[in-house]
Amino acid sequence: MYCLTEKVKELITNAEMIAVNQDLHVITPLDLFLGAAYVKKGTLLEMYILIENQLGKLIDYRKKQHLKANDYLTHKDFSIPMTGETEKIWKRSLEIMSKYRQIYLFE
Repeated sequence: MYCLTEKVKELITNAEMIAVNQDLHVITPLDLFLGAAYVKKGTLLEMYILIENQLGKLIDYRKKQHLKANDYLTHKDFSIPMTGETEKIWKRSLEIMSKYRQIYLFE
């Protein structure tokens, strides 16, 4: 059992909006990355500042991604499906959290 911090909830919301705005309706690792950058709070603000000049290129790259429909997975923390690679990242985050006996998933 774990809980999500407000920043992680915002990260998820941002990632889902990016995926939907690209008409792909599936979350990719890049969506998680961009979703984190768009939180713009604490260390994520520093992340945003570091990549701000590259955001346009990253969004363009996201638009060009071709995804396999059979690779989509659902997860209770997300309202839209994610790719298998995204699930690996999410699971690894939960494993790290668990390793340190944390209850909250932090960004």
